[in-house]
Amino acid sequence: MPEPSSGARARKDRARLLLVEDDYLIGLNAEMILTDAGHEVLGPATTADEAIALAEAARPDLVLMDIRLAEGSSGLEAAAEIFQRLGIRSLFVSAHADDRTREQGNREASPVGWLAKPYSSEELGRAVTNALLVLRGPSLT
Repeated sequence: MPEPSSGARARKDRARLLLVEDDYLIGLNAEMILTDAGHEVLGPATTADEAIALAEAARPDLVLMDIRLAEGSSGLEAAAEIFQRLGIRSLFVSAHADDRTREQGNREASPVGWLAKPYSSEELGRAVTNALLVLRGPSLT
């Protein structure tokens, strides 16, 4: 049987990612990085309410969730609600990751990981790849 082409592997590994980020430039940069990596990027959502509504409508594979969102809303609360209602897990991407915040997020939202801002393109790509491995398990191919 022939080896699948790299394009076929890329399509198989493509994930639907919901980006929740209230900073326009950070969101635009993250969207470009993730799209270039072959993922479908949904959003960005800028508030907790938008994030929850988009997650319900689109059912992404993974949510990339900032913690402090527009209008004073909380990414921790949004991630917890998305996880509890839909079973969709988040990768927290934030500059706010002190021990207390991590403990609350881990307890309420069962995230697949944390990525500290600022991050490089490589760090974002690696964090998403690792999160997807946790969610999907290692590939048998």
